[in-house]
Amino acid sequence: MTRQIGIVAAIHRYPVKSMMGEELNAARIGARGLLGDRVFSLADPATGKIASAKNPSRWPALFSFRATFTRPPEENGALPPARITFPDGGSVSTEDKLKITGPCGRCVMTTLARGDLPKDNGILKTAAQHNQARVGAYASVLQGGKVQSGDAVCVESG
Repeated sequence: MTRQIGIVAAIHRYPVKSMMGEELNAARIGARGLLGDRVFSLADPATGKIASAKNPSRWPALFSFRATFTRPPEENGALPPARITFPDGGSVSTEDKLKITGPCGRCVMTTLARGDLPKDNGILKTAAQHNQARVGAYASVLQGGKVQSGDAVCVESG
């Protein structure tokens, strides 16, 4: 005997672990769960650990980012690119032109006054305390393209 106890009110897929995701009208569910759910994650390069919203003191802003697929994933197919939208509205795709090749340590130059920004010795101290003085990254170009003043600069981890 079967008895209905409720209805599916909403389906959500989260392409990147601990980020906001996308609402779906329908989805495939297989042996590993919802197709395309939590297939990407961010790794902390210093520790190798996966970033998680379960650790809000270390990753307080993860829920401010949203990840969606550029097209629906297909069973037994390659994953489509994911687009991560930043809190300011900018975004990056898993297919964009740069690959981060390593962290970039910074020196006293980051503390000096520039334009209307005042000198701030706390910048380097904070970077050293929380991120081994790494506040930049080295990258190699994966695909060339036009860059112009006003373009968004986005970061992809992976």
